[in-house]
Amino acid sequence: MSFLTEWIANIILFIMLAVILDLLLPNSAMQKYAKMVISLLLIVIILSPIFKLLSADINTLVSDVQME
Repeated sequence: MSFLTEWIANIILFIMLAVILDLLLPNSAMQKYAKMVISLLLIVIILSPIFKLLSADINTLVSDVQME
C-alpha cells in the first residue's frame, strides 16, 4: 500500500512542479518544447510501476506470494 501512496504522491508533486514551471516560462516557442518534455516525463512517472514489475525477478515474486 505504501508503494501506491508514494507513486500517487510522486505524480502529484511532479504535476505541481510542472504547473509552476509552465507559469514561469514566457509565451514563446520554447514553451511548446517544455510542455512536450514535461508530458513525456509525466508518462514515464505514470508507467514506472510497470517498469518495476517488468524488471523484477519472477521467481522472487512467486515465492513471496506463496509465503503469504
